[in-house]
Amino acid sequence: MTGHFGTGKNDYEVVREVLMGKANDVYVCRSCKEPAASRRTVWLVKDRRIAKSLMGNMGDLCEEIFMQGEKAGFVFPYVQERPLLRHYLGTIQGAGCIRRRIWLGLAAQCITSGIPDAVLNLMLNQGQVNIQADGTVWFGFFVDLSEYNHSACGQDNVTDCARLFMELIRLEYGAGQVSSFSAQAAVLLEKKLVRKEYHDGIQLYRDIKLISRLDEAREKKVSVLGKIAALKKFLASKQDRMYSILSCGCIVLVCIVIALAVGRLLFGTFSFWKLFGSPLERIGTESLLQ
Repeated sequence: MTGHFGTGKNDYEVVREVLMGKANDVYVCRSCKEPAASRRTVWLVKDRRIAKSLMGNMGDLCEEIFMQGEKAGFVFPYVQERPLLRHYLGTIQGAGCIRRRIWLGLAAQCITSGIPDAVLNLMLNQGQVNIQADGTVWFGFFVDLSEYNHSACGQDNVTDCARLFMELIRLEYGAGQVSSFSAQAAVLLEKKLVRKEYHDGIQLYRDIKLISRLDEAREKKVSVLGKIAALKKFLASKQDRMYSILSCGCIVLVCIVIALAVGRLLFGTFSFWKLFGSPLERIGTESLLQ
Protein backbone atom coordinates (compact mmCIF):
# COMPACT_ATOMS: atom_id res chain seq x y z
CA MET A 1 0.00 0.00 0.00
CA THR A 2 1.41 3.36 -1.03
CA GLY A 3 1.19 6.47 1.07
CA HIS A 4 -1.90 7.70 -0.76
CA PHE A 5 -4.85 6.50 -2.86
CA GLY A 6 -7.85 7.89 -4.69
CA THR A 7 -11.56 7.25 -4.28
CA GLY A 8 -12.68 8.87 -7.52
CA LYS A 9 -13.93 11.91 -5.63
CA ASN A 10 -11.00 12.56 -3.33
CA ASP A 11 -7.32 11.75 -3.01
CA TYR A 12 -6.18 10.70 0.45
CA GLU A 13 -2.78 10.59 2.08
CA VAL A 14 -2.21 7.86 4.65
CA VAL A 15 -1.33 9.38 8.01
CA ARG A 16 -1.27 6.15 9.99
CA GLU A 17 -1.67 2.44 9.40
CA VAL A 18 -3.93 1.16 12.16
CA LEU A 19 -4.01 -2.53 11.25
CA MET A 20 -3.22 -4.88 8.38
CA GLY A 21 -5.65 -7.75 8.76
CA LYS A 22 -6.61 -10.88 6.95
CA ALA A 23 -10.01 -9.50 5.91
CA ASN A 24 -9.28 -5.76 5.84
CA ASP A 25 -6.79 -2.96 6.39
CA VAL A 26 -7.56 0.17 8.40
CA TYR A 27 -5.95 3.59 7.88
CA VAL A 28 -6.20 7.10 9.22
CA CYS A 29 -6.03 9.49 6.24
CA ARG A 30 -6.31 13.13 5.30
CA SER A 31 -7.35 14.78 2.07
CA CYS A 32 -4.51 15.70 -0.30
CA LYS A 33 -6.60 18.58 -1.63
CA GLU A 34 -7.34 19.99 1.82
CA PRO A 35 -4.48 19.08 4.18
CA ALA A 36 -6.10 21.01 7.02
CA ALA A 37 -9.40 19.13 6.64
CA SER A 38 -10.62 16.64 9.23
CA ARG A 39 -9.06 13.21 9.10
CA ARG A 40 -10.90 10.09 7.96
CA THR A 41 -10.89 6.41 8.87
CA VAL A 42 -10.61 4.23 5.78
CA TRP A 43 -11.24 0.51 5.41
CA LEU A 44 -9.90 -1.51 2.50
CA VAL A 45 -11.83 -4.77 2.63
CA LYS A 46 -10.19 -7.80 1.00
CA ASP A 47 -12.85 -10.41 1.77
CA ARG A 48 -15.42 -10.23 -1.05
CA ARG A 49 -18.25 -11.76 0.95
CA ILE A 50 -17.79 -9.27 3.77
CA ALA A 51 -17.42 -6.40 1.31
CA LYS A 52 -20.69 -7.34 -0.38
CA SER A 53 -22.48 -7.47 2.97
CA LEU A 54 -21.07 -4.08 4.02
CA MET A 55 -22.03 -2.40 0.76
CA GLY A 56 -25.62 -3.33 1.39
CA ASN A 57 -25.65 -2.17 5.02
CA MET A 58 -23.08 0.58 5.62
CA GLY A 59 -24.11 3.14 3.02
CA ASP A 60 -25.67 5.59 5.49
CA LEU A 61 -22.62 5.47 7.76
CA CYS A 62 -20.00 5.98 5.03
CA GLU A 63 -18.93 9.22 3.44
CA GLU A 64 -17.66 7.31 0.41
CA ILE A 65 -17.57 3.77 -0.95
CA PHE A 66 -15.03 3.02 -3.69
CA MET A 67 -13.01 0.25 -5.29
CA GLN A 68 -9.25 -0.02 -4.96
CA GLY A 69 -8.33 -2.82 -7.34
CA GLU A 70 -10.07 -5.90 -5.96
CA LYS A 71 -10.57 -4.29 -2.56
CA ALA A 72 -13.67 -2.37 -1.46
CA GLY A 73 -12.96 0.93 0.25
CA PHE A 74 -15.12 2.59 2.92
CA VAL A 75 -14.51 6.10 4.24
CA PHE A 76 -15.76 7.00 7.73
CA PRO A 77 -15.42 10.09 9.93
CA TYR A 78 -12.48 9.99 12.33
CA VAL A 79 -12.58 11.10 15.97
CA GLN A 80 -9.55 10.86 18.23
CA GLU A 81 -9.80 7.50 19.94
CA ARG A 82 -10.39 7.50 23.72
CA PRO A 83 -11.28 3.93 24.78
CA LEU A 84 -14.04 3.62 27.36
CA LEU A 85 -12.38 0.98 29.55
CA ARG A 86 -9.17 2.99 29.75
CA HIS A 87 -10.72 6.40 30.44
CA TYR A 88 -13.92 5.54 32.32
CA LEU A 89 -12.58 6.01 35.86
CA GLY A 90 -10.73 9.19 34.96
CA THR A 91 -13.85 10.61 33.34
CA ILE A 92 -16.18 10.01 36.30
CA GLN A 93 -13.52 11.38 38.67
CA GLY A 94 -12.03 14.37 36.88
CA ALA A 95 -15.00 15.72 34.94
CA GLY A 96 -17.57 14.78 37.56
CA CYS A 97 -19.63 12.93 34.97
CA ILE A 98 -22.56 11.00 36.35
CA ARG A 99 -22.26 7.25 35.79
CA ARG A 100 -25.89 6.78 34.86
CA ARG A 101 -25.62 9.36 32.05
CA ILE A 102 -22.67 7.46 30.53
CA TRP A 103 -24.47 4.14 30.80
CA LEU A 104 -27.69 5.46 29.30
CA GLY A 105 -25.69 7.07 26.49
CA LEU A 106 -24.03 3.76 25.59
CA ALA A 107 -27.29 1.81 25.75
CA ALA A 108 -28.95 4.43 23.53
CA GLN A 109 -26.06 4.34 21.03
CA CYS A 110 -26.45 0.57 20.65
CA ILE A 111 -30.11 1.13 19.75
CA THR A 112 -29.93 4.24 17.55
CA SER A 113 -26.49 4.20 15.88
CA GLY A 114 -27.73 2.38 12.77
CA ILE A 115 -24.56 0.27 12.70
CA PRO A 116 -25.24 -3.23 11.31
CA ASP A 117 -25.39 -5.92 14.01
CA ALA A 118 -22.35 -7.79 12.70
CA VAL A 119 -20.17 -4.64 12.76
CA LEU A 120 -21.54 -3.41 16.09
CA ASN A 121 -20.73 -6.80 17.56
CA LEU A 122 -17.08 -6.35 16.53
CA MET A 123 -16.96 -2.82 17.94
CA LEU A 124 -18.28 -3.96 21.32
CA ASN A 125 -15.81 -6.82 21.51
CA GLN A 126 -12.74 -5.05 20.08
CA GLY A 127 -12.69 -2.04 22.40
CA GLN A 128 -14.17 0.41 19.90
CA VAL A 129 -16.43 2.10 22.43
CA ASN A 130 -14.96 5.54 23.13
CA ILE A 131 -15.80 8.25 25.65
CA GLN A 132 -15.25 11.99 25.50
CA ALA A 133 -14.18 14.00 28.53
CA ASP A 134 -17.77 15.18 29.03
CA GLY A 135 -19.07 11.60 29.16
CA THR A 136 -20.41 11.39 25.60
CA VAL A 137 -20.04 7.88 24.14
CA TRP A 138 -19.38 6.98 20.49
CA PHE A 139 -18.14 4.04 18.42
CA GLY A 140 -14.80 3.95 16.64
CA PHE A 141 -14.08 2.21 13.33
CA PHE A 142 -10.71 0.59 14.05
CA VAL A 143 -12.26 -2.82 13.43
CA ASP A 144 -10.63 -6.11 12.39
CA LEU A 145 -13.20 -7.73 10.10
CA SER A 146 -11.52 -11.15 10.19
CA GLU A 147 -13.90 -12.04 13.04
CA TYR A 148 -16.95 -10.80 11.12
CA ASN A 149 -19.98 -12.94 11.96
CA HIS A 150 -22.78 -12.71 9.41
CA SER A 151 -25.22 -14.28 11.87
CA ALA A 152 -24.62 -11.78 14.70
CA CYS A 153 -27.91 -10.29 15.86
CA GLY A 154 -29.35 -7.73 18.24
CA GLN A 155 -29.53 -10.21 21.10
CA ASP A 156 -25.79 -10.85 20.81
CA ASN A 157 -25.10 -7.11 20.98
CA VAL A 158 -27.34 -6.36 23.96
CA THR A 159 -25.68 -9.23 25.82
CA ASP A 160 -22.22 -7.90 24.97
CA CYS A 161 -23.26 -4.39 26.00
CA ALA A 162 -24.50 -5.70 29.36
CA ARG A 163 -21.18 -7.52 29.81
CA LEU A 164 -19.35 -4.27 29.06
CA PHE A 165 -21.32 -2.63 31.86
CA MET A 166 -20.17 -5.44 34.15
CA GLU A 167 -16.58 -4.65 33.12
CA LEU A 168 -17.12 -1.02 34.17
CA ILE A 169 -18.44 -2.20 37.53
CA ARG A 170 -15.36 -4.39 38.01
CA LEU A 171 -13.18 -1.36 37.30
CA GLU A 172 -15.02 0.60 39.99
CA TYR A 173 -14.65 -2.22 42.53
CA GLY A 174 -10.97 -2.56 41.68
CA ALA A 175 -10.42 1.16 42.30
CA GLY A 176 -12.60 1.16 45.43
CA GLN A 177 -15.02 3.63 43.82
CA VAL A 178 -18.17 1.58 43.38
CA SER A 179 -21.34 3.66 43.64
CA SER A 180 -24.83 2.68 44.81
CA PHE A 181 -25.94 2.94 41.16
CA SER A 182 -23.28 0.46 40.02
CA ALA A 183 -23.98 -1.88 42.93
CA GLN A 184 -27.69 -2.02 42.05
CA ALA A 185 -26.87 -2.49 38.35
CA ALA A 186 -24.46 -5.34 39.13
CA VAL A 187 -27.15 -7.34 40.91
CA LEU A 188 -29.73 -6.92 38.15
CA LEU A 189 -27.37 -7.37 35.18
CA GLU A 190 -25.72 -10.48 36.57
CA LYS A 191 -29.10 -12.07 37.25
CA LYS A 192 -30.42 -11.34 33.76
CA LEU A 193 -27.20 -12.37 32.01
CA VAL A 194 -27.25 -15.74 33.76
CA ARG A 195 -30.88 -16.25 32.75
CA LYS A 196 -30.22 -14.91 29.22
CA GLU A 197 -33.22 -12.58 29.54
CA TYR A 198 -31.94 -9.80 27.28
CA HIS A 199 -33.27 -10.06 23.74
CA ASP A 200 -33.02 -6.45 22.47
CA GLY A 201 -31.47 -3.13 23.38
CA ILE A 202 -34.72 -1.60 24.61
CA GLN A 203 -34.86 -4.07 27.50
CA LEU A 204 -31.37 -3.13 28.64
CA TYR A 205 -32.06 0.59 28.25
CA ARG A 206 -35.23 0.31 30.36
CA ASP A 207 -33.36 -1.50 33.13
CA ILE A 208 -30.60 1.13 33.21
CA LYS A 209 -33.24 3.88 33.17
CA LEU A 210 -35.07 2.26 36.10
CA ILE A 211 -31.88 1.94 38.15
CA SER A 212 -31.02 5.55 37.27
CA ARG A 213 -34.36 6.81 38.58
CA LEU A 214 -34.02 4.83 41.80
CA ASP A 215 -30.49 6.10 42.30
CA GLU A 216 -31.53 9.68 41.57
CA ALA A 217 -34.36 9.42 44.11
CA ARG A 218 -31.92 8.02 46.67
CA GLU A 219 -29.51 10.90 46.02
CA LYS A 220 -32.28 13.44 46.60
CA LYS A 221 -33.27 11.72 49.85
CA VAL A 222 -29.65 11.64 51.00
CA SER A 223 -29.33 15.32 50.09
CA VAL A 224 -32.38 16.27 52.16
CA LEU A 225 -31.20 14.19 55.11
CA GLY A 226 -27.78 15.76 54.78
CA LYS A 227 -29.24 19.27 54.94
CA ILE A 228 -31.28 18.34 58.02
CA ALA A 229 -28.19 16.87 59.67
CA ALA A 230 -26.20 20.02 58.82
CA LEU A 231 -28.94 22.20 60.34
CA LYS A 232 -28.97 20.10 63.51
CA LYS A 233 -25.20 20.35 63.72
CA PHE A 234 -25.36 24.12 63.27
CA LEU A 235 -28.01 24.48 65.96
CA ALA A 236 -26.02 22.25 68.30
CA SER A 237 -22.91 24.39 67.78
CA LYS A 238 -24.94 27.53 68.65
CA GLN A 239 -26.83 25.90 71.52
CA ASP A 240 -24.86 27.51 74.35
CA ARG A 241 -25.19 30.95 72.81
CA MET A 242 -28.91 30.52 72.25
CA TYR A 243 -29.37 29.43 75.86
CA SER A 244 -27.52 32.54 77.02
CA ILE A 245 -29.71 34.81 74.88
CA LEU A 246 -32.91 33.11 76.05
CA SER A 247 -31.74 33.28 79.67
CA CYS A 248 -31.05 37.01 79.38
CA GLY A 249 -34.45 37.52 77.74
CA CYS A 250 -36.17 35.65 80.56
CA ILE A 251 -34.36 37.74 83.18
CA VAL A 252 -35.43 40.96 81.43
CA LEU A 253 -39.06 39.78 81.26
CA VAL A 254 -39.02 38.85 84.96
CA CYS A 255 -37.63 42.27 85.84
CA ILE A 256 -40.37 43.99 83.82
CA VAL A 257 -43.07 41.94 85.53
CA ILE A 258 -41.64 42.73 88.97
CA ALA A 259 -41.43 46.42 88.08
CA LEU A 260 -45.08 46.45 86.95
CA ALA A 261 -46.19 44.63 90.09
CA VAL A 262 -44.29 47.00 92.39
CA GLY A 263 -45.59 50.00 90.44
CA ARG A 264 -49.16 48.82 90.85
CA LEU A 265 -48.68 48.44 94.59
CA LEU A 266 -47.09 51.85 94.99
CA PHE A 267 -48.98 54.01 92.45
CA GLY A 268 -52.34 52.32 92.09
CA THR A 269 -54.23 51.30 88.96
CA PHE A 270 -52.15 53.19 86.39
CA SER A 271 -48.96 52.04 88.05
CA PHE A 272 -45.99 52.25 85.73
CA TRP A 273 -47.74 54.08 82.90
CA LYS A 274 -48.77 56.90 85.25
CA LEU A 275 -45.21 58.14 85.35
CA PHE A 276 -45.48 58.95 81.64
CA GLY A 277 -49.20 59.54 81.29
CA SER A 278 -49.86 62.05 84.11
CA PRO A 279 -47.72 64.95 82.87
CA LEU A 280 -49.55 64.82 79.53
CA GLU A 281 -53.05 64.46 80.98
CA ARG A 282 -52.99 67.71 83.07
CA ILE A 283 -51.11 71.01 82.91
CA GLY A 284 -51.63 73.07 86.09
CA THR A 285 -55.39 73.19 86.77
CA GLU A 286 -56.39 72.39 83.11
CA SER A 287 -57.12 68.83 82.00
CA LEU A 288 -56.06 67.75 78.54
CA LEU A 289 -58.58 64.91 78.51
CA GLN A 290 -61.56 67.23 77.83
